[in-house]
Order: sequence, then C-alpha cells, then structure tokens
Amino acid sequence: MTESNSEDLFKEIKSLIILLRRQKGTDIVWPRFNDLVNNKIDQICSNFDTRWLVSIADTFADFGTPIEKRNAMFVSIVVNFEKLWATNLLMYDVQLNQDKLNKLKKNRIVKLWDGMYSFNINHGDMVNNLFFRIRRLIQDTPVIEKIFETVLDRILKNDTILANLNTYHQRLLENPRKISIVKGIIRKIRMFFRNYRLY
Repeated sequence: MTESNSEDLFKEIKSLIILLRRQKGTDIVWPRFNDLVNNKIDQICSNFDTRWLVSIADTFADFGTPIEKRNAMFVSIVVNFEKLWATNLLMYDVQLNQDKLNKLKKNRIVKLWDGMYSFNINHGDMVNNLFFRIRRLIQDTPVIEKIFETVLDRILKNDTILANLNTYHQRLLENPRKISIVKGIIRKIRMFFRNYRLY
C-alpha cells in the first residue's frame, strides 16, 4: 500500500468519524466506516497514531453492537487513564525517590485510600489479571482486539505508567496462568530442597 493510499484512507476515516460525531447520515456513514475499518485494519494499525486508533475505538463505542461498544471502551479506558496520569505529572517536578522505591520493594504494598493498596512492583498480579480479563472478553471482536494490542504495544514502548512499572516488574502483562505455572514449579523446587537431606 502506497503512502498516498494510506493518506487517502486516513482522510476518509477522519471525515467519517466527524460525520458520525455530528450525527449526520449515520445510516449510510456508519456502515461505510465499519466496512472500511474491518477491511483495512492492518493498514490502519500500521499507519494511524494512537490518538486516531482511540478515535476509531470511540466510534465503535458509540455506534457498534453491544459487545463492540463494551470492548471498544477497554481501549479508551486504558489510553485515557495513561493520558490523565501523564497530564497530572506535567504539574510536578518528578524524579525517582530511591527511599520510596526501596520501601515499595521491601514492604511490597503501601496503604493508599479507602482500603486500597499500592501495586506490588516485585511480583504483583493485579495488572496481569486485569489485562487477562480484558483480552478474554475482547477476543470476540477481532478488529477492536487488533487496535487494543497495537495501542498496548505502543504504551509499553513509550514513556508511560505501564512501561515505567514494567521496568521494575518485568512481567507486567504476562498471562497470569503462565505466571502461576512458573510460581508452582519454583515452589516445588524450594520444597524439594527444604525436604532433601544428605545422609
């Protein structure tokens, strides 16, 4: 696909999104948008930036089937919370506090608010479980799944909350079942050496 074709595709999708947001000719515009995105999803994910991928997801959240609406919101929620946190950080001079990092590593969790605790940066599975549940639900909508995985990959390759936490955790988005299997093997090895006696 040439650069000019990609540019034409971007212009058409952008104009269709604008028309849909303005509720103009939705009975004609939505089927065209839906067909275009479904047929060109690989090209879209390769050439559109995250802002426009989220815009496409938001359009599915507004006009798709009930399952598409639900799944498209996962894309929006993940990206927009990253955006909110990045905006919050712009208000502060932020630098790594080694003492606080050591406290998190040593104590594992720190009390936050209303019964909530910090994420365990050593080996917590909250994020793994969250994304496992999202992926289990989102697989019913392959186009939205493709957008979600593309956006998630970009989040992890940029200066974001998830990417930063992953530098300490290193298995942030790993399948929790895989982690459980690994933990089970490690536990059995430890038990073996605890029980093993040299005579």
